[in-house]
Amino acid sequence: MKHEENYLEFKLEPKMNLPITEPKQFQLGFKHIWTVFANQSKFEKEATSNLLRNTAFDDCKSIIRRRLGCEHTCPGCGVKCSKPSLHPAEQVKVLPECCQCQTDECICPDVTYVDCVSHENDYRIPTAFHGERYHKTHKPYLHSCYQQWTTVGIHTGDGEIIHPKRLYYNKKHLQWHKNLDNLAKTAPDKDDPCPSEEQRRAWMTVRHYLTAKNKMKDYTDEEYDEMLYPKEFNTIPINFQITWKDENIDGTHIPNGDFSSFIF
Repeated sequence: MKHEENYLEFKLEPKMNLPITEPKQFQLGFKHIWTVFANQSKFEKEATSNLLRNTAFDDCKSIIRRRLGCEHTCPGCGVKCSKPSLHPAEQVKVLPECCQCQTDECICPDVTYVDCVSHENDYRIPTAFHGERYHKTHKPYLHSCYQQWTTVGIHTGDGEIIHPKRLYYNKKHLQWHKNLDNLAKTAPDKDDPCPSEEQRRAWMTVRHYLTAKNKMKDYTDEEYDEMLYPKEFNTIPINFQITWKDENIDGTHIPNGDFSSFIF
């Protein structure tokens, strides 16, 4: 009985008769409503899809960056830091402004220490690959960052000469100084007069392109020792253009500016 009462209470009875006098107009109206809702659904679907795609892409880039590790690159040769993406600060030695020590360890009395996020990589390439050259001749400097550590200076490009190289990195690039200072004392090739065979071959392949790109004056063929720097390679031309396969991936780039330091 209760069920029947509820049924009677909520039963809908026809109250008004509205004949459809213009069926075509009526159909167009409903079609318009359907189109509006269909388009809204499409836009919402695209917005959601874009949001998910962008979120997934950003997460993917973050994972890749973590796998690749720290993104900082050496200011001398351009190699990437081999430490994890996030690494803590450590104590790094700060040399006095007047340090001219040519010994393995600085013997100045007023050495201090500061906390610094220090970068490192034990694999190095000649700094000429990154555009470094001799100050007056502008010829490629075919040595690593830590070689000739206490015997040559750096001309910074703004008229300042910092000697020796150890003081230059300590003053201008403290984050890389600890690693380079250690390599200058312990690396197997720290006293080698020329790069490894692999790196010499690589240089002879790209030298025309890199010397033009970085406004260096290359050595003549006669100045290259044929026993050390063979010339039978197909060298990359001066007008070589790097073509990236995927141009749509955004990210951080390192500007292709001129290297501002010279060996003095």
